[in-house]
Amino acid sequence: MSARKPSGSMKNTPRLRFRRNGGTPFPDWEEKKLGEILDYEQPSKYIVKSTQYDDKYPTPVLTPGKTFVLGRTDEQDGIFSKGLPVIIFDDFTTAIQFVDFDFKVKSSAIKILRKKDLSYSIRLIYELMKRVEFIVSKQKKRHWISESQYEIITLPHPDEQKKIADFLAAVDRRIDSLKDKRAGLQTYKRGMMQQFFSRNIRFRRKNGQPFPDWEEKKLGEVVKKITETSIYAEKNKPLPLIELENIESGTGKILHISNAHNKKSLKWSFKSGDVLFGKLRPYLKKFANPNFDGICSSEIWIFRGISVLNCFLFYIVQTEEFLKTADQSSGSKMPRADWSIVGQKHFDIPHPDEQKKIADFLTAIDHRIDLIDKQISQTQAYKKGLMQQMFA
Repeated sequence: MSARKPSGSMKNTPRLRFRRNGGTPFPDWEEKKLGEILDYEQPSKYIVKSTQYDDKYPTPVLTPGKTFVLGRTDEQDGIFSKGLPVIIFDDFTTAIQFVDFDFKVKSSAIKILRKKDLSYSIRLIYELMKRVEFIVSKQKKRHWISESQYEIITLPHPDEQKKIADFLAAVDRRIDSLKDKRAGLQTYKRGMMQQFFSRNIRFRRKNGQPFPDWEEKKLGEVVKKITETSIYAEKNKPLPLIELENIESGTGKILHISNAHNKKSLKWSFKSGDVLFGKLRPYLKKFANPNFDGICSSEIWIFRGISVLNCFLFYIVQTEEFLKTADQSSGSKMPRADWSIVGQKHFDIPHPDEQKKIADFLTAIDHRIDLIDKQISQTQAYKKGLMQQMFA
């Protein structure tokens, strides 16, 4: 691979190029219409009337403006494809996905695209298509057979395509490997939490003696729900603000922090170490344990331990028992967890020293997951930077 400065006469040639095995450069990239290199197949060709594929084959779930998210469906009808690999493309959301496994979906908007010329790399075409700006609106729906096939895409020589596709595939394998490792740790954490809270696994004191039995307590007896109205700023310095959208579902991660400058709605004040839980739509499982003082939305409960450690409380709110109780919410369109139910729920609480040991063990797993998340982000940024140079 070599770096190459852009030239006005070679506007379709990227800055970062691969070379032939002998070191000589490949020809300049050429413009092609998508309709010249890809075939569109009628979705109806793959309609099936059977549930035999439901458990075996994943289903791409459409997400507007993004690539498909793989899930599963109980629907009996679906589009089913075994001629792989392909690109699946949605006319209405412009979401695309490279697929190299058997799959099925239920949507007439999905188009199955296959390469016409075997010398082209469909994986590279997919990467390039993600960079093509498809403009879609309800007033002007773009259909593959009418407009999208005329989109111009710039492609390298087939041999250079293969080098690029192989390189990107290697990076993607690294990302997938890290994601698998993260998923494994998340599964391990859930399993250990179940073992701890069912008391199948117990810690002991340093001298080897057992801790006392766990005691059953109402949550409202061991936890204080904080409702202190915040002061938005002190000495003109905005306070960190956490809204519901700032918390990632199911992980406890704070995705980003806003500030409270000019915020007019009611906010609550929290202290470092307090446990936050989103009471609005509790099924979203939004919880956090910030290590800083700040304020949060009034749609977030603030918990502070009375006779339970905050670090252990953070894992109580992640248990199925707590989440199931919080899901007994009031309201239909905007369901909210009910403290009169949650606060009366009984939980088994261990000795404070055992609480600390359990929390430390689970926190160590969370730290390992955070490290892998950083590695995933770094690898994705590395790939993005290379693609910006390759496909500039």
